[in-house]
Amino acid sequence: MKKTIFFTLLVLLLPLSSFAQYVRGDVDRNRSVDIGDLSSMINSVLTSGGKYMPICDVNYDRASNISDVTVMINFLLTGTWSTPDLGAPQVPDNAQVFTVNGVSFAMIPVEGGTFDYVTHYTHPTVEERTVGDFMIGMTEVTQELWLAVMGENPSFCVWDLRQPVENITYYDCERFMAELNLLTGMDFCFPTEEQWEFAARGGNLSHGYKWAGSDDPDMVAWYLYDKNAYYPYPVGMKMPNELGLYDMSGNVLEWVYNAGSGDIDANTMLLGGSTHLESVYCTVDMFYSCWPNVAPPAGGLRLALPATAK
Repeated sequence: MKKTIFFTLLVLLLPLSSFAQYVRGDVDRNRSVDIGDLSSMINSVLTSGGKYMPICDVNYDRASNISDVTVMINFLLTGTWSTPDLGAPQVPDNAQVFTVNGVSFAMIPVEGGTFDYVTHYTHPTVEERTVGDFMIGMTEVTQELWLAVMGENPSFCVWDLRQPVENITYYDCERFMAELNLLTGMDFCFPTEEQWEFAARGGNLSHGYKWAGSDDPDMVAWYLYDKNAYYPYPVGMKMPNELGLYDMSGNVLEWVYNAGSGDIDANTMLLGGSTHLESVYCTVDMFYSCWPNVAPPAGGLRLALPATAK
């Protein structure tokens, strides 16, 4: 029996709802980046005793040290962030790549199969479920792709367009996919709960890992390291799972299809965990409910396509 959790995601995220957008380097959280932030960063680095402080990690190296101070100084002098060359996540040979307004993204084919699925209800039960062939996004939808399609970026954390888009409702996702389909002539959609979990587990290539791709969360997941670690990271920085999918554990939660979501009072699901949650809540067997008209700051989207789409 896999472990499950069920509660309204809005309750989890209420303490964050009063914050404005997070800006890279805004250590003081006053919505600007200036010499005061540099001073705070230096003080934090000197007094932390080597503790990792995500709010100071402006160069994405999972450390808080003098290198972050150097990057901050360079930004204050030049107005430009020096970012690591992350490269693009490795695209498998069997992937299908789409380009929209100059932004490319990859969809990974998933061969259907049967697996033990726990129904996402208040009293979950194990059921054997079978899914057919489908395709699913190699990464979450990025802010760059959302901006290319919609002309705006609704995210809370806006310092790097390679980060997953977040702060979006289920209905926002529907509008995004409708526009994307107009631009591409395709039929992009939400993955179902079963499709998402089957893919997160590695499909027919699954090794039975607890997190999507490993039994060590640090290898595959961005999760809550301390109370300041809310910020999502650019996609594809961790290892992929058996199917070549990135960030299916942690980073941002992902909306999935729910047939009852047309009713504004009906809860729908987000899966995958996020940087708002400890690693134990980012496993492939966790799910969260939220009203479809609520935009959780930790909620994002991963696309799916029917297997017949070419």
